[in-house]
Amino acid sequence: MWTSRNASSAWFSVADKTASDGACLRSGAISTSETTSVETALAGPGTLSFKWKVPAGRGDYARVYLDDVEQANINRETEWQPALINIPAGEHIVRWSYERGSGSATGEDAAFLDDVDWRPQVSLAVSSAFGAASPAAGAHTLVYGDEVAASVATPEPADGTRRVCTGWTGTGSVPASGTETNATFQIEEDSSISWNWRTDHWIDVAVSGAGATDFVPQWVAEGEEVEVEIVPATHLYAISLSGATNGVTLAGTMLRFAADGPREICVDVAEVTLSLSVESEWGAPSPTNGIHSLSWGTEVVASVAEPEPADGFRYICTGWAGSGSVPPEGAGTNIAFTIDATSAIRWTWATNVWLAAAVSGPVEADFAGDWIELGSNVVVRWTPTAPYFTIALAGDTDGVVLDAGARTLSIPSDRPRSVTLVAKELTLAGALDGQGLRWTTDGAATWFPQIAETHDGEDAAKSGSILGDDTSALEVALEGPGSFSWSWKIDAAGNVGVDVLLDAKWIQNIAPGAEWARETLAIEGDGRHTVRFEFWNEGTSATRADCAYLDEVSWTGEIPGGRTTLEGEVPVPFAWLDEYDLVKGGDYEAAATAHVSNGANQVWECYVAGISPTNAAARFEAMIVFTNDTPVVHWFPDLNEEGTKNERVYTVEGKTNLVDRSWGPTNESTRFFRVKVEMP
Repeated sequence: MWTSRNASSAWFSVADKTASDGACLRSGAISTSETTSVETALAGPGTLSFKWKVPAGRGDYARVYLDDVEQANINRETEWQPALINIPAGEHIVRWSYERGSGSATGEDAAFLDDVDWRPQVSLAVSSAFGAASPAAGAHTLVYGDEVAASVATPEPADGTRRVCTGWTGTGSVPASGTETNATFQIEEDSSISWNWRTDHWIDVAVSGAGATDFVPQWVAEGEEVEVEIVPATHLYAISLSGATNGVTLAGTMLRFAADGPREICVDVAEVTLSLSVESEWGAPSPTNGIHSLSWGTEVVASVAEPEPADGFRYICTGWAGSGSVPPEGAGTNIAFTIDATSAIRWTWATNVWLAAAVSGPVEADFAGDWIELGSNVVVRWTPTAPYFTIALAGDTDGVVLDAGARTLSIPSDRPRSVTLVAKELTLAGALDGQGLRWTTDGAATWFPQIAETHDGEDAAKSGSILGDDTSALEVALEGPGSFSWSWKIDAAGNVGVDVLLDAKWIQNIAPGAEWARETLAIEGDGRHTVRFEFWNEGTSATRADCAYLDEVSWTGEIPGGRTTLEGEVPVPFAWLDEYDLVKGGDYEAAATAHVSNGANQVWECYVAGISPTNAAARFEAMIVFTNDTPVVHWFPDLNEEGTKNERVYTVEGKTNLVDRSWGPTNESTRFFRVKVEMP
């Protein structure tokens, strides 16, 4: 508000003398030495600018006063002059005056005032925790109406932390808030601007080993909760942490922590393997014996190879016992499974031992040899093929039980064994010890060889059991002359005896006696003779236990038909043994049972088969020959010369499978053959 102090000559507005477009103030007309003024009240602080001029002369002045204190003046200025005064704080009066000097006045004498601009001062408070603010952080004094362009520059990240300006909050002339890093406003009152900041931290979670994560290294606002999920590459795993792990929690595969500072965390995912224990006492297991570490989900094909039999032992895999991922039990030598737990497999075994039961002599058995489970027992049933025989054991006989009455052989399978059942045929010729003598027996009961009662401690002939008026006769043919001797004994309590007949003529009677006695009979004359012993029984007082014994017969003359061995499986002519020079020390019996140079046969077997006992390569061979596309079994040598002679009996036997125990007659299913040769 403007006020003129001289009412009679007040300042007024004119339009033709302005400093710029519009109007200006002009002082009123006054006389010499008079003053006219105009004033306004202002509240400081601030600045007051204006333009003024005094085109008159003769000592005219324009003056400006602040609270009656002159601040500036001008004299005779025909052009507009700018001026500015500072107004301190508080209430003030600013006055402009025009003073008329001496001299005559004209209508043009006056002072002019224009472009008065009052600009009070205002404050601007700037705050910013980071960055470079413009205006800078602090208190600023500005002029009312000034346009302010405020801004802030974001600092570069350092040490894994960055500051991000999120905008401002303001008071006064500053807008209340904003999200930019700059703000433009016109200040008209005391104001403030506060730049707002967010602190971010660099978070890096690296996963190594058997795992991964989709977390990307990034800036995270301070205080935010960070969750990182670890994805293991295996079902069984162990997670370990290193780096900035303070305050980090791991729950299963979820990593959680607060973004309270920069972090570099390393997560190592280690694969945890499962153990598979393999145990096998025998064979070659796969996987091998021991503890194996396997990944979860591994497909395992476990197997075991049975070892080859050795030293009479064979080990048979009966299956397995398992735990964990392995089925509890099963049969066979292989099993497939997927391992998903700590597991074990134990291969189970049965031990077999080889039991061989060979026979020697006139005996057959229903068991020759086989693998038998350790700890069991094999009962072999045997059958003699000679009417009179002795039976014994050879080989590994410890614990073997021979029952002659039941005709069984019980073999424990506590170890590999080879047992031979040795049968020896008892013949009258052998029991009577006369080399080459051929005996015949007849009557109600025949004589037979035995070993229970002998004179030589080996064997002797015994009469058959008879009653009433029956006889049991024993006869031998001789080629005289010569001396015939024998040992005898009659074991009887009744009316019994032995008559001796030479060429069917009674010579003498042998009466019962408890002890052995020796007799000799001289036989005169060339040619064939017969000696006959007749054991007789008269009356009912005799019992079947009554009998006569004859042993150690000797003959100095010849034997009809030539001499042969008597104790072997087959009588072998002395002449044939002499032909091959096989007899040592005159023992023809030993020569007939000796083993020959081919390592496979005895001498008597070579005689039967027709092969040389002194040729190491000699074999009796069977073969299949195709005749007119038909397979025919042949053999060599053939002593019957393909049926033209009758020196031997040849039998063709067959099997369907080689492992079958028994040979039998051939048929259309027979696949394996053998040829047996025997004497007629």
